Amino acid sequence: MLFSISRRSNVAATAGLGVMTAGPTRALPSITAGLTRSPRRHRARLRSAPSGRHRSAEESGDANGALAYYFADKDALLRAAHELVFAATNERIVRASGDARGMSALRAVCWEIMPVTEESLLEARIATALWQRAMYDIDTRAISTTAWDKWRRLIERHLDDAVIDGEIDSIDLPVAADNVLVVLMGFQVTASLAPQSMTPEHQWSVLEHSLPRS
Repeated sequence: MLFSISRRSNVAATAGLGVMTAGPTRALPSITAGLTRSPRRHRARLRSAPSGRHRSAEESGDANGALAYYFADKDALLRAAHELVFAATNERIVRASGDARGMSALRAVCWEIMPVTEESLLEARIATALWQRAMYDIDTRAISTTAWDKWRRLIERHLDDAVIDGEIDSIDLPVAADNVLVVLMGFQVTASLAPQSMTPEHQWSVLEHSLPRS
């Protein structure tokens, strides 16, 4: 079963492929476009102190200075892009999973994380482009690890429900949840670099092969 989504995220729809090819710093102008068009509720919670904000706007290609009010510097801008990617994904997860439980809910969660649409593929390219920075920047790294921890707990909960409901055999829940999460993060990398071979159908087949069974 495949799940579809209809709403494009503002960040992903406007960021463009430059994030993958140019890296996060050179891609600042395209990321900027997504941030300045992002929902007000996201921007409002990402406001930063004014120091260095004009320099950040210039570096990002924000000619009209719209970002100067929100971001203290280039790093703050990149972290905001990272946060918005995860926020958009989490919003889709809530809508897609609804009242489902067990394996149906788990598949819905996975589909929204997997780079299987134009929207989610661009989000994956933004996220993976920023992973290099996350290796050396604690704040940027925390954005990824916090999201992964949330997804891991969600995956584990749905697997637990699946065991309770008799959909799958008893399993080591933390190990099984990590297995699913690692597969999903692998999709983000491989689909970003080779989307022609890592098609949505192929991703789905790989996921199904990786899920626990009864």
